[in-house]
Amino acid sequence: MQHNIRLRLFLTATVAITWSIISIFAQETDSLSHYLEVAGRNNPGLNADFLTYKASLEKVPQAGSWPDPELDIGFFLKPMDIVGGRQIADFTLMQMFPWFGTKKTAQTEATHMARMAYEQFRETRDNLY
Repeated sequence: MQHNIRLRLFLTATVAITWSIISIFAQETDSLSHYLEVAGRNNPGLNADFLTYKASLEKVPQAGSWPDPELDIGFFLKPMDIVGGRQIADFTLMQMFPWFGTKKTAQTEATHMARMAYEQFRETRDNLY
């Protein structure tokens, strides 16, 4: 008899706990904030604006860097006769130097463009919600 009462009490408690957990999750998925979050995650326009913003953030450090050096290599099938001897190959290494203030101005422009992309993302997000 005592064992039967304990079993009923255990089953009742298990059903009550399971029912409360299910109702909590059901309320969470049926709320307006949940649907707005799902809409934000699945909106292609919002995702595109966010990725544009992230890409513009990546351009800021690149705008302030030096240009890549250029290496030119030439090889002559027939050696050229020049005043100093015969020339077999030609190697040229160049590095472009920007004007004073150009790198800083380019970096400032990239920062402003990133800020503009962020504001565009915020406007799209605010229009969605």
